[in-house]
Amino acid sequence: MLQLLAGDSFSFVWQDKRNCWILEEGGAGKKVLPLRQSPFSIGRAPDCQLILPNSEALCRTTSRWHCHLLQREDRWLVMDGSLNPVPETGQPKPSISGTFLNDRRLWNPESIKPGDALKIGPWGFRIDDSERQAVNIDRLLQRLGEEPPLVIAEGDTGTRMGFGSLEELFTKLYRIKDSDECLAAILNFAMEKIPAAQVAAILTFAPDGTPSARLAWQKGAGRLLDFRFSSGLLQSLPADRAFLLKSKIQDITKSQIEQNISSGLLIPLRGRNERLGVFYMDNRNHGGSFQEADLYLTNALANVAALQLALERQAYLMRVEQNMQQYFGPDVVRLIVESSRQGKPVSLGVKECEATVFFVDIQEFSAFCRDRSPLEVSELLNPYFEMAAEAIQGQGGHVDKFIGDGVMGVFGSTPIDDPRITRANHAAQAIRAGKQMIERWTKWTATRWGAAIPLRVGINSGRLVLGNIGFPGRIEYSALGDTVNLASRLERLAQPNSIAVSESTHRMLGGEFECAYGGEAQVRGFGPVKIWRIAA
Repeated sequence: MLQLLAGDSFSFVWQDKRNCWILEEGGAGKKVLPLRQSPFSIGRAPDCQLILPNSEALCRTTSRWHCHLLQREDRWLVMDGSLNPVPETGQPKPSISGTFLNDRRLWNPESIKPGDALKIGPWGFRIDDSERQAVNIDRLLQRLGEEPPLVIAEGDTGTRMGFGSLEELFTKLYRIKDSDECLAAILNFAMEKIPAAQVAAILTFAPDGTPSARLAWQKGAGRLLDFRFSSGLLQSLPADRAFLLKSKIQDITKSQIEQNISSGLLIPLRGRNERLGVFYMDNRNHGGSFQEADLYLTNALANVAALQLALERQAYLMRVEQNMQQYFGPDVVRLIVESSRQGKPVSLGVKECEATVFFVDIQEFSAFCRDRSPLEVSELLNPYFEMAAEAIQGQGGHVDKFIGDGVMGVFGSTPIDDPRITRANHAAQAIRAGKQMIERWTKWTATRWGAAIPLRVGINSGRLVLGNIGFPGRIEYSALGDTVNLASRLERLAQPNSIAVSESTHRMLGGEFECAYGGEAQVRGFGPVKIWRIAA
């Protein structure tokens, strides 16, 4: 039987009254969910078998019926989107951000097997088999017996004491939440248990390969703020070597002379086949030298430090991914995360660029709210925001913000320069998003509310300022400038269920869409402005 395994930051909670599983933040629930029912739907809708958390931000990354699992004879399949037709269109609906199997977006049903990774919005799951073959203990012991044993000499009390007190270190690390405090505890432990170690440090590398001390510790003094390591020792440790042990340095370099370094022990810190840094120790003022026996404990400490760095990096990448999913489509988000993992800069700083700005709102929304309860208003707005985000992101744009019943999108600019991102005609992308939004919305409202509720769309192209705007307590990735302001004005001049575009946008379309010249209109702050109208 296949089962879903939850990640570290969330768990599964069973609810008897609703007869379903709920995905919750934290580890209070179960980490394993057996797949006993087919079909097994996953999404925000209350009729799913696994209900995902629901919030305004998550509406942009997860769908009501995001994906479903189906059992076909002796195998399981995963399919993106709803299994049944949805009320808005009468057809099965794909998810807003896609379902990913082993980092590949699903376009068709695919088989799943133990070991596969399933990505749904910001959450990652593993597929496991609850009926895996039991371990043959006799064979395992036999194989272990065939390996050459690692023996700690009877008289090697220092190493034995070091390993014996690792439990003390692990208990301490378990109580610490701050990453730097964890690394400091590891370095301090090394100072206490390895006699020759007078200085220890975690060295990390910048994207250009330049090393620097993330944290340094000195025996008897604690944290070192101005730490100078031996570049000669570091250069003697190739990336493919497991360790560097210099019991006595022969060819002394200038930095070793300056710091009076006589012995060193370095071990690479690795995670996911990446070099995360170096666990560095040296001996100064001829206090002693590192021996081969020190390797065992140092290697164990280096592995603990590498795990801490890997967890820290993974947490950072998850934050990047969750933040970027609020603005960009899944393909761009994946490239942003990949660039961040490789240490490449992802600029969210303010920049000037050419782009197209898209505004949409619900006509006569205030009148609609006047006669409706807050619950009815929310039942209108939530699907509206979801459709708008799908239309914008589906055409390569990003959602800038929600303003009341208005939605602002930007096309043609991303925070990452990557050749794999297609540089399409951003004006045409915005028009296609507007036409798709109006068509889907009118069909859905006619079915749900008994009459189509009209939309207005305004689009303008030109130069704008894009990036992180605000102050440290409140920063928002947004676009500013006259291009944005004119797009907002055009949306108010648009006719019901039509798109009003500026002259600059019209020039970029190249005859792809049928446009009707709407004459000049006096626009506040801009004077007379030529307008073209595009019917949905």
